[in-house]
Amino acid sequence: RSLPRLDNEIIFDLLDFYCFIEFFEEKEIIKSFSKNHVENIEFQDVESIELAVRNIMNFYEVTLNKKYEAVAVISVERQIKTCLILLRYINISQHLVEDVCEFIFRYDFRDILINDKILFLEYQIARKQKNSLKTAAIIENKLIEYVDAHINALQTENKFEILSSSSGINYCNLVHYIDPHDKTFHSHQLSLRVSKIIKLNLSALFPHIVKHYLRYISTYQKRKVILWAKNELARSFRFDFLLLLIECNAKIDKNTIISLKEYLFALVKKTSEQMESNVKVFPPQEPYEELIQVGYWCLIKALPPEFSEYVGYSDLFDFYYLYNKFDFNKFQPKWLLNLLPHTLKIISRDKMVRAKIRKSIADMISTTNLMLQDKERLQSILIHYFCQ
Repeated sequence: RSLPRLDNEIIFDLLDFYCFIEFFEEKEIIKSFSKNHVENIEFQDVESIELAVRNIMNFYEVTLNKKYEAVAVISVERQIKTCLILLRYINISQHLVEDVCEFIFRYDFRDILINDKILFLEYQIARKQKNSLKTAAIIENKLIEYVDAHINALQTENKFEILSSSSGINYCNLVHYIDPHDKTFHSHQLSLRVSKIIKLNLSALFPHIVKHYLRYISTYQKRKVILWAKNELARSFRFDFLLLLIECNAKIDKNTIISLKEYLFALVKKTSEQMESNVKVFPPQEPYEELIQVGYWCLIKALPPEFSEYVGYSDLFDFYYLYNKFDFNKFQPKWLLNLLPHTLKIISRDKMVRAKIRKSIADMISTTNLMLQDKERLQSILIHYFCQ
C-alpha cells in the first residue's frame, strides 16, 4: 500500500519498504522503475527507513558472527542487494551513505558483486553528491587494496578476479567516485601503484591506466606515463597507448601515424574477411570501432587528416572524417544516442551540418516506431544541439 499525494505523486511508508525488501527481486524493481522513468521515490518518515537499513546491515553481521547456516546468510544478502537497489532512488542522509559505503566494502558477498556496489556509489555519490572525506577514504583504500592484490597476483602468476555481472563495470571504476566533483583531485597512493605497474611492465593493467587512472595521478607521474607510452609505441604499436597519448594531449609523431595506418590496414583486412565468411560473433560488436575512433580524433584535430584511404569502410568513420562533406543520406540518428555533451557540441558547430542532422532526426522521430527512451533522448538532443 502507499499514501497518495494531492498532486498525484505517491509517497511510501515503512511497511512499503519492507514489502519491497521481502517480495521483490532487484531485477523487478529496476525494470519497473526504468519502464516508468522513476528517478526518485519518497518515503514517509525517512528516519525510520534509515533505521531499517541499519537493522538489516546489523543483522547480517550477527548471522556471520553466530555462524548461521549458509541459507540464512544468503537470504539476508538478497535483502541487502534489494535494499541497495532501492537506495539508488531515495534521498538518504550523508551519515547513512557513509555507513552503507563502509559496510558494502567490508564484506565479500556471494551475490552482491562489485558492479552492484559501484552503482550505489554512482547514484548516491556521483548523482546525489553525497561524497565526503569519509567516503573518499573508504573508496580510495578499497581501490588500492584491489590494485595491490591484482599486482601481486600477476607477479606470482595467480588468478585474480573480482566478479561483476557487467563487463563494463569493475573495481577500476572505483577511482571515479573517490572525489567525483573535484577535477583537480590526484591520488598519491594510485600514482605510486601506476609507477609500480610501469616498472614491472604489467601489461594486463595498462588498459586500467589508460581508461581509468590517468586523470587521477600526479602531473609528474603523468609525464612519466607519457614518456613510457611513447617508448612502448616506438617498439611495438598498441592502440591503447595511442589513446593514452591523445588523452594527455601529447604530440603524435609521424612514425606513430605510419604505425597507426599499418594497424588500421590489418584491421580493415581482417574485418573484411570475417564479414565475407559465415562466422557470426556474439555478442555482435562494431567491426570498425577503432577506425571510427580515429575518425573522431581527426574531427577534433587530435590527429592530422591523413586517413582518406579508409573512407568507405564505415559510414560513421566517414561522417567523422568528412564531416560537412559527408553524404547525409547515410546519416543515422542512432549514432547520437550515446554521445557525450562535448561531442554533440563539436558535431553541431557547423550550420549546414546542424540543418542536415536536424532534418534526419525529425524524419526518424516522425516515421519510425522508436522505443520511448530513444525517442525522448533524440528529442532532447534535437532541442539542445541542433535547433539553434
